Amino acid sequence: SAERYESPLMYGVEVVTPDDIKNKSVISIHLVPFIAKITAMVKPGNGVTINSISYHFQNIPTSTKIFSALAKSQDSKGELNLKDTPSTKMMMDYNKKTKRVDSFQALGYLVPNYPEPKKAIDSQAIANAQARKKEDNSGYTAFDLRQKRMKADVAGGYVKNGDWEYAPDEATALVMEADIAIKKGSVEQQATVTYTVVLGDFSGVTDWINPNPEDLKKINNYHIESATHYNFNELNRGDDTRKEFFDKI
Repeated sequence: SAERYESPLMYGVEVVTPDDIKNKSVISIHLVPFIAKITAMVKPGNGVTINSISYHFQNIPTSTKIFSALAKSQDSKGELNLKDTPSTKMMMDYNKKTKRVDSFQALGYLVPNYPEPKKAIDSQAIANAQARKKEDNSGYTAFDLRQKRMKADVAGGYVKNGDWEYAPDEATALVMEADIAIKKGSVEQQATVTYTVVLGDFSGVTDWINPNPEDLKKINNYHIESATHYNFNELNRGDDTRKEFFDKI
C-alpha cells in the first residue's frame, strides 16, 4: 500500500482533460515516493545469542525509469545496471534488565524492481521439497524454495552455491551475516552464518506448504514496488528453523 515517507524523488500521475484545463484554476496531482522503504527485524530465539549482524542489499537497479514503476514492467538485466550496497551493522535493541539484545533492526530504501520468476514454484515443487528433511525433521517449504540455489560440485567433496533456481537472477535480496552462539545443554557452538531473503510481495501467504492459488501468486512475486513499505521479521531459533513474517504496510 502507498505510504508517505521522505524520498528524494517523488512522482505522480493524473488524467487531465482539455475541459479540466479550461474550467479548473488549480489541478492537484498527488505525489508518492518513487523508491520503496524496507524495515527488517531479527530476534534471537531460546538458546541463541546473536552478537552482531551485518547486512547489505543485493541487486539494486541504478538505472531505471519512472515509467517502469507506472507500468510495473522490467527493463533487461543489462539495462538495470545492478549494484550491491555496502555492508553495514544492524542496530541493536539492548535490554538492560535481561542484559541481552532483544532484537536487531535495519532500515533501507530500494529502487523499484519488477523481475519475473525464472521458473514458477508450484504445488509439486513444494511437495518434492517437503520430502527433503531439514535438521528438525520438517520439510522445506515454499519460502525455502524462493531462496534455493543450484549447487555445483567442487574439489574435496564440497558444493558451491550457484544461481537461484526459481528466483530471477536480477531479484533484489536482503543478505544478513550474523555472528551467533547456539547453546544446547552444556555445549555452546559459535558460528558465522549468512542468510539471504529474496525480496518481493509475499505478504499474506496463508500456507507455505499447501498454498492456494492466491498464495502461489504471492510466493512467485519478486517485485519491489514504489511508494511501498515492506516489513520483514525473523525469529532465529538456531536449529535451522526460522519463523518469518512479512507484510506490506
